[in-house]
Amino acid sequence: MTERRRGRPHVLATAGALLTLACASGASSPRGSETLGRLPSHGRIPVGAASSATADGGALAAPVSGADRRFEAFARDIVELVNRDRRAAGVPELTPDPEAAAFARAEATRLVAEGFGHHAADGSKPYQRWARQGHTARLAENLFRLTARAGRAYMQFDPADAQAQLMRSPGHRRNVLDPMHTGAGVAVAFDPTRNSVYVVQEFVDRQAAVEPGPRTWRAGETQELAGRLDPTSGLEPWMAVLYREPAPGTAALSRETRRRSYTEGSDDPAVVVPRGAFGLDGASGEFRVRLRVPPGAPPGPYTLMLYVAPRERIAAAGKARRLSTDLGLPVALVAYEVVR
Repeated sequence: MTERRRGRPHVLATAGALLTLACASGASSPRGSETLGRLPSHGRIPVGAASSATADGGALAAPVSGADRRFEAFARDIVELVNRDRRAAGVPELTPDPEAAAFARAEATRLVAEGFGHHAADGSKPYQRWARQGHTARLAENLFRLTARAGRAYMQFDPADAQAQLMRSPGHRRNVLDPMHTGAGVAVAFDPTRNSVYVVQEFVDRQAAVEPGPRTWRAGETQELAGRLDPTSGLEPWMAVLYREPAPGTAALSRETRRRSYTEGSDDPAVVVPRGAFGLDGASGEFRVRLRVPPGAPPGPYTLMLYVAPRERIAAAGKARRLSTDLGLPVALVAYEVVR
């Protein structure tokens, strides 16, 4: 998060999706012919970023609604500013994503109710809340806050200034310019209790369409994941990892912890499925893979992440017999619940 004090940004936390990978201990591959080596835990990869600012008069908006259309205009302006920055960087523009926009509005409402931060009161992360709603596209979140010391914050809000502050933070900038993002949703909200304005940016990756099957699994059960990649994208399935997540409400989070950048997945991969286990139709891009939850898997929430990679990278990695998430790009996620 970046907090701005009297126009000066103070970086609290930054996040860069997929650029810096922290590796966890290795695990054996389900296929004896391949070695997993190091499995970078995406629980250690910061992907969300939040920025905050304080001024002698605040800035931003109220929950996007028909009551005040200027806040909708703020959100539209920020989407255009994001695309302006992407054009300048030579990255494809993002399309407005209705599902991401609805989620951004829900997140903005949550911030007003709970306070500023990626982690909700129950300890959940943005992608978990997104996936629980049935979405399967990968999601990354940026947050910005401007708090006013005098006067109503929303009277001093400037969308261009908010976007400029985000672009000055390396983590926010990486999220804005990530070439894997295909769509975006933005919301702005005014918190009268804290006299703060919040900007929520939600970025989604829709390179893969996934059919997750049943969302509840029993330990020891085998399920199938099916989906499709655009056959003209040059991307193929690389691997899938099922991460065990903390149960909602089990972690007592401090205010500082809630405001930190979040991470994808956890440090506890329960299942690792290598590329060789996928069935792929190269002409249509359709794929299938079977996943078995270990018989001793503890009950609770899990997140499955699908990684893809360019064909040439897969070919090179195959010759080196190397399997690691740092060679892939996460494009889809599914929330599952494991029961006894």
